[in-house]
Amino acid sequence: MPKTENPGAVQDDTVLNRFTVNVTARASEGKIDPVFGRDNEIRQMVDILSRRRKNNPILVGEPGVGKTALVEGLALRIAEEMSLKASGRSLSEHWISVCYRQVLG
Repeated sequence: MPKTENPGAVQDDTVLNRFTVNVTARASEGKIDPVFGRDNEIRQMVDILSRRRKNNPILVGEPGVGKTALVEGLALRIAEEMSLKASGRSLSEHWISVCYRQVLG
């Protein structure tokens, strides 16, 4: 009699890895396009997520209003901050060097 697999059994992958996408890892790998014009909304998301009592915040809205763009923008900021910490530079040092390069052309 053939052995049947348990459909609920998790093999090598966790359930979280099977049904989600690690957007921060994709941002670190450069697989996400830059997000423009969403600074205020991303800053508001950071404020909400950094509150002590979040109560499981979710993004709700009609299709096409930019929910994914906000998540990708937040992931890009997290990935950028992680790479700056790994390089030993602060965020302000990074922006000063970016502005300096833009001024010099």
